[in-house]
Amino acid sequence: MKIPNFKIQQFITDVANENIFGCLLYGPEESVANYRFNVIAKRIVADLADPFSVVSISKERLKENKSVLFDEFYSISMFGGRRLISIKDSDNSIAESLDEISKNLSNSAKENNFILIQASELTPASSLRKFAENNSHFASIACYEDDEKTIKTFIEAILKKSQIAFDSDVIMSLMNKFGKNRLIILNELEKLALFMGEDK
Repeated sequence: MKIPNFKIQQFITDVANENIFGCLLYGPEESVANYRFNVIAKRIVADLADPFSVVSISKERLKENKSVLFDEFYSISMFGGRRLISIKDSDNSIAESLDEISKNLSNSAKENNFILIQASELTPASSLRKFAENNSHFASIACYEDDEKTIKTFIEAILKKSQIAFDSDVIMSLMNKFGKNRLIILNELEKLALFMGEDK
């Protein structure tokens, strides 16, 4: 299921309630992919440091043992609740395993476990990209460089959430200072909010 650009933000906000069992983030803009990966991960699992709720699988491990993804997906968390299966730097070799999982799903694709995959740029012929775009229970999100309007809106949203008063000059100054890397912007504005305290 391909998520169009204008729906990405809303989709990520509601991702935990979507009738899907996983999501693929791909594209040349690593900073955008990293930011979205972190946001989605936190929507699925509250504590990303919890080893019982989060498991990371390397592509090397996937190549050595093709059943590892299937096994992890159908494993039950020791203390209950949803588990996040995190795969970074993935490639097309995972597509076959995802297809097997898809064929074994119940009528509802919203399972206890969620597969979150990050990959670099994938061509339209990529088997991984094809799987994610054509499967109605798996999301595909392309990650390209944000334009200035998107970054401006992103900064405004963080400042409003932090209850910091601002004007257009403040936004332009922050954009010039931090560039377009969402993670850097988020980290620096969180520091700013803490530094300002009640004087906002």
